[in-house]
Amino acid sequence: MIPTVRTWDRWKNLTETERAAVIDATRLSFIISLRLRTRGYPNLRSHLEAVAENQSRGAHLPPVRLARIVARVAHRVPWKPNCLERSFTLAWLLRRRGLQPDLRIGVRRDEEVIKFHRSEARRVVKE
Repeated sequence: MIPTVRTWDRWKNLTETERAAVIDATRLSFIISLRLRTRGYPNLRSHLEAVAENQSRGAHLPPVRLARIVARVAHRVPWKPNCLERSFTLAWLLRRRGLQPDLRIGVRRDEEVIKFHRSEARRVVKE
C-alpha cells in the first residue's frame, strides 16, 4: 500500500508516545499473527499471561487510544489481522503497560469445526 499525503499528515500529527505505540502495535501484530498460525492459541495465551509488565514505551496512553491505534494498524498492514489477532495485540500492549486485560473469546463448536465470526479455525485452535 502506498502511503497517501493524508497518512503522512496523520503520522506527523501524532505525539512521540503515539508513534511508539503504532510501531509497537505493528510489530506485535505481525508476531502474534505468525505465532497464532504456527504455535496455536493455547501457546500464545500462556505466553501472553507470562508477559512482564511495564516493558513498553507509552505507558500513559489511555486504553481507548491504544485500541484505536491497534484498529488503525490492522487496516494498514498487508497481513490483515483478524479480530482474534487484534484482540491479542491490544491485550499484549495493555499488559505491558501494567494493566490486566481480560481477554474473552466467544466460539461455537459445530461438529469437528470451531467457528467464530463466520470463519473456521481448524489450524488456529489446537486442542
